[in-house]
Amino acid sequence: MIQKIYKKKKHYRNLIYGFVWLLLPLSNFIFNENYNLRWSDYAWFILAILQIGLYFLEHKLTYITITEQVISRYAPFPKHMDISDIIEVKKLPTNYILKSKDKELKINPEYINDNDLAMLNLFLDGLQLKSA
Repeated sequence: MIQKIYKKKKHYRNLIYGFVWLLLPLSNFIFNENYNLRWSDYAWFILAILQIGLYFLEHKLTYITITEQVISRYAPFPKHMDISDIIEVKKLPTNYILKSKDKELKINPEYINDNDLAMLNLFLDGLQLKSA
């Protein structure tokens, strides 16, 4: 049983931000003949590359993967939690918080597609929670 839960298509804003940040220093360079690149222009290039890279990372990976033993969230830094270690599930309007003795995993339901959110809710409601 592997369930993959995907993000909504909101991550396109990362691609848009990346291109805007790329166009800022390029527009100065293109429209001014005597313009020399400064250190701040290189910073804009680096930010643009990071933002575009974040878009491709979010586009390729699922938001949450649930297997028999582990629930994993990949956004942008992965977090994993053993399902057998979960002692509490809090469903707040802005976050779902899964707690174990030493870890906490936050899931933002606003990022999840509606069909996948229903699957996640069924999974969380069916969990056999371990007492603390």
